[in-house]
Amino acid sequence: MVGKECVSIDKVTFPGRITKIGRVLERIVSLTEENFYIGIILKPTPICSLEMMKWFFDRVKQDQKYLISASIFVNANYQLFLEFIKCVDEEVVLFANEGANIQNLPFPVKEFYGVPTEGILFYEQHEDSFINDIHARAKKYQNTLFIACAGTLAKVVAYEGWKVNKTNRYVDVGSALDEFLFGRKTRSYQNPGHPDSRANY
Repeated sequence: MVGKECVSIDKVTFPGRITKIGRVLERIVSLTEENFYIGIILKPTPICSLEMMKWFFDRVKQDQKYLISASIFVNANYQLFLEFIKCVDEEVVLFANEGANIQNLPFPVKEFYGVPTEGILFYEQHEDSFINDIHARAKKYQNTLFIACAGTLAKVVAYEGWKVNKTNRYVDVGSALDEFLFGRKTRSYQNPGHPDSRANY
């Protein structure tokens, strides 16, 4: 969103310019629709400074009752998330990394859409077809849970799905399913003894 060059923990490259997905994220944070929840970081973290938080809050237009903690499924909440996700007893439409193993998930997958690790580049090159794919799946199902764990692309899945079919639920769970999908811990908060497993941002 700010055009700052960096590489994420998952080795995703963010170029030093405003990207197509950055412009979509701007639209998402300025959305003002009922029942569209936006996860925000509630206090400075090692990866989000007070200055970055202020920049973000200046752009958020959504009613405060629809703003939730961005760490709702991770950090100190991760163990609760694991208990919760094992209780999901409905078929799910899943957007996740194309290299994920969906056989180990604790819920049935109705449809799987794999996305590449380099999501920013993928979106730059395939924006229209990706949005069309999201819309097609959102229209295909009614009252269905869509789970997205696809980095920045997960926000696009939730936003574009919501635009065309509000009977479905679209949830970006971030890295919270990584242990199931990749068979290993990919974040420090997933280790119960690590300080991040007790952090509440």
